[in-house]
Order: sequence, then C-alpha cells, then structure tokens
Amino acid sequence: MATFPYRPDGRILSEFFWDRSPVSIIQGPVGSGSSSACCHKIWKLAQEQAPDPLERRRSRWIVVRNTYSQLEETTMKTWADWFVQKVGGQYGDIKLTHPPNHKIKRPLKDGTIVDLETIFYALDGPDDIANLLSLEPTGFWFNEMQFTMKEMFDAAHGRAAQGRCPAKIDGGLTWCGIIGDLNAPPEGHWIPYMRGDVPMPEDWDEDKRREYTKPEDWNFFVQPPGLIEVIENKRVVGYRENPAAENTNWLSQPYKALIKGKPKSYIDTFVMNRVGRYFDGKAVFETFREEDHVAKTHMDYNPDFPLLVGLDFARNPAAIIGQCIRGRVAILDEFGMENVSAGTFAPLLKQRLMRKFGPALTESGKIQFWGDPTGGSKGQGTDKTPFPDLCGQQDGGLTGAGQQHDLAAAGHR
Repeated sequence: MATFPYRPDGRILSEFFWDRSPVSIIQGPVGSGSSSACCHKIWKLAQEQAPDPLERRRSRWIVVRNTYSQLEETTMKTWADWFVQKVGGQYGDIKLTHPPNHKIKRPLKDGTIVDLETIFYALDGPDDIANLLSLEPTGFWFNEMQFTMKEMFDAAHGRAAQGRCPAKIDGGLTWCGIIGDLNAPPEGHWIPYMRGDVPMPEDWDEDKRREYTKPEDWNFFVQPPGLIEVIENKRVVGYRENPAAENTNWLSQPYKALIKGKPKSYIDTFVMNRVGRYFDGKAVFETFREEDHVAKTHMDYNPDFPLLVGLDFARNPAAIIGQCIRGRVAILDEFGMENVSAGTFAPLLKQRLMRKFGPALTESGKIQFWGDPTGGSKGQGTDKTPFPDLCGQQDGGLTGAGQQHDLAAAGHR
C-alpha cells in the first residue's frame, strides 16, 4: 500500500492539524504550509471516522474556492500533489466532472476501509448559497478564506453542523464541521472581528455583535510572520528571517528572497501576516501596526482632558474625535457622510457628540475643533465657506458653551 510522510512543520501548524473543534481556521504567510495541513487534516479525520456496519469509514468533504479556475490552478493541484502524484496514482485520479471529485477507498491495518469522497466546489456570490442547500457533507474546507463572504460561510456551517454523512442509520458522524486557511485578509474582513483582533464598530446593534462574537468551541490559529522587521528611527529599514516562521524546511527560497521587488503592502500581507491595507503611494507612518495601535476594547471618554474634534470638508465631510492624554492620542469615535454639504453634516455631528460626549459640550474648555485649512475655501457658486455651518454661526451649526476655539482660526494653525 502506498504511503507518504507528513508532519506539520511548526507549533501553530501542528496545533491546527490536531485540533478537533467544529470550526478551526488558520492564517499564515505565503508558503506557511496551511493548505497542505488542511489536505492532511481531511485525510486524518477520514481515518478517525467510526466504521459503519460494513466496516467502512465514510465521509464526504466539500472543498471550496471562489471560481473553478482557482480550484484547478491552486487547490486541486495541492490536493493532487499529495493524493495522486505522491502515491503513484494508487489513490485514483481526480475526475474532472462538474463539479470535480476525488474518491479514495483505502484499507487500514485494522481491516476497515477509509471511504473518502472529496468534491471541489466554486462558491463566489449570494446566488451560489442556494447550491449549498442540497449538499450533505461531513465537512467543508474553505481554501483562501480571505475571499470568503461571511454569508457563504454561514450557509456552509448550517449544512456541516447537521452532520449528514454518514447518516445516523449508518452509525453517524465522529466529527463534522469546517476547516479553513487564509493569508492575511483585507481590512474590514469578518475573521479579524471574530478573532477579537479589532473592536466591533460602536454603531453595531446587539444582533450584529452576536453574529460576530466567536463561539467558545471555534478555534482560530495565526502563524508567525515569515520575517522580522529591522527598525531604525521609527522606520522600517530592512528585514531578517524569523526563526519562529513555520514550514521553512520546505520552502524553495527564503522569505528575504521572496520579497525582492515587492511593495510594502505585499510584504505586510503575504509575509508579515498582517491584515491587509490597500492604498496608493507611500504610507505616512510606516511603523503603524493594527495589532499595536488599535485598542482591543472600547476606550472611554476621560472628562479630565479636552475632547478634540478634527474636521474634513468638501462633499464627503468627516470628523474624527479623540483626546490627547499625557502625550498619547486616543481616537474615540469617527463620523462621516457622503455627498452632503457642511450644513447637512453639522447638525448630525452635533447630535452624535451630544449623545456620546454630552458633558464635554456643556462645560467650558472641554471641547476643541480643528478643521482642515481647505475649509476656509469659498465655493464655486458662493462666497460661503464650510466653517460658518460648523462654527454655529448659522442655524443647525455646532453651538454650546464648550466651544472655546474659532474653527476658522483653528483650521489655519
């Protein structure tokens, strides 16, 4: 019988491989071995399934990517590398049906037979959710979950949690659920919220917060970055190999070679394993790190220090609200609107400030407004600037005893 060796190369990779939670998801840099770990976790779970009355260990897995081209070019190649090429075809071939599938039937030393069916599905949008309703899987593997919508994951979880294969009449399941792997997802992705990496937006209601609260029996794993930054004078001046990086024994080239010619946004996402930020141009603060500079919990207003409101104008006005406490700037809230005038924006901003920071607006010297200098520019069809609306000089503006600074003057400091 053809065999092949596999051993997770790294502590986090090993913890993920042996975890038997109903949902286990691992995030790692490119080349960290997470996809191969998922392949072997499926195979190991298939062997752990209790045999039915016919001594078969039956299981059915749905392997998901966004498109069939992505499945064929990446996921199916990884699967075939382990379960077709490395065993000399003795486990059979992937059948290019629609959808593609691979059926493996292999005897174990105890006389039972592993009967594993793997189906490769492309699920990309809301219309594809209906395709999940007819599936009866043991588990799902979501490959490259940074591209997976939460609605798709929720629909799959609803099917996997029911444990359809094998059926109870045939002995039932030993395990059912979802596994997944991903590189660092883009900012705003649902996984960092569920991991608790970043706080949930304050304007989310209780239902939304419950939706993004991690169940106790779900596990998320984050592998170490591939490199360590070399920082001088608060700037990144280079990188060195990270001795804690995983799967490096099987990389064709070290991470330092991989990053040659790559922008920092690529390095941060695919090598440093940080939540992705997509932008043009050069970052103002290259050493900004979400894990270091974004609070894990909500920060409260401190009445002993002034509230600072920074304002931006034009047709997409915005405000950022915070405090400077002993040299440390804490951002407490933000508020923005699209395609509205300053006259529309001002009263709504006032309502938000009253609701969240009422004491600051009623006590002298407790609130200061700072505006972008462009707020002093006159409009194309009028001599009016945005400042009057936001200074309380017209109806609907921000007014109150707490305003100690004239916005027009503050904006030009």
